[in-house]
Amino acid sequence: MGLKLKRNINLIMRKLKKRLIESRKLPSQFGPQGDRTACFIPIKKNSKRIKDKNFQFIDGKKLYEITLEKAIYLKSKGLFEEVFVDTDSKEIADYCLSKNICHIPREDFLKSDQANGNHLLESWIQKFPEYDIYAQLHVTAPFLELASIEDCIAKVKDTALWDYD
Repeated sequence: MGLKLKRNINLIMRKLKKRLIESRKLPSQFGPQGDRTACFIPIKKNSKRIKDKNFQFIDGKKLYEITLEKAIYLKSKGLFEEVFVDTDSKEIADYCLSKNICHIPREDFLKSDQANGNHLLESWIQKFPEYDIYAQLHVTAPFLELASIEDCIAKVKDTALWDYD
């Protein structure tokens, strides 16, 4: 992912948070104040196009296990303050419990085909407004390298994009 795209994604996240504050869905004290970073991983139980896609195996591990292991490792290094998994799957919720990962039960609307990534992000910001950076990992990107994730977060923290007016 190029730096320009990373900055655009960061800007979109921050503008959405500002919009929520301005519309009074979030108190004003939840504006950008630091670099508290949380990782959110959305995992739907059912896929419309590819049957059981998040449960497919790669090298003996399920797709979701690969991404969650990376997130756990990065949390242990201090990159993420917390890791959240937004899912409607009991199997994945149980896996989260066994790995001490925070599970967010998927809301009905967010299970629908009408929901998109912005809806998810808005939901997370409303539920967890204490974070400044909302990183999102996808289980459908199992070859994403740890160094790429670390580099992305470092660039977001080092940019002047805290001012998102």
